[in-house]
Amino acid sequence: MRELVKSHLEAIIWIWTAISIIGWVVVGLGIIDIGGRLPNGYSFLTGIAAILGGAAGTLAVTGICFQVMDMRAFAKHSAMALHRGRGGDRA
Repeated sequence: MRELVKSHLEAIIWIWTAISIIGWVVVGLGIIDIGGRLPNGYSFLTGIAAILGGAAGTLAVTGICFQVMDMRAFAKHSAMALHRGRGGDRA
């Protein structure tokens, strides 16, 4: 199961990103739909802020996930190179 998740990790991250952004859009639209309870159009601004903030936060977390994946791959290849003796001078 672990190998299955590791081999499909990039797709899992993108699926999670899409679901999360759709969720934030639904939340924002729900806030806008409430509309009449807040004066002067604040519900519209709050809904737009929820959509933009949620999407930005989701994309930030997605970027962090991909950076961690890159660091893990780099560390793995570096360790393999050191193990094979291509690590430079070892005293």
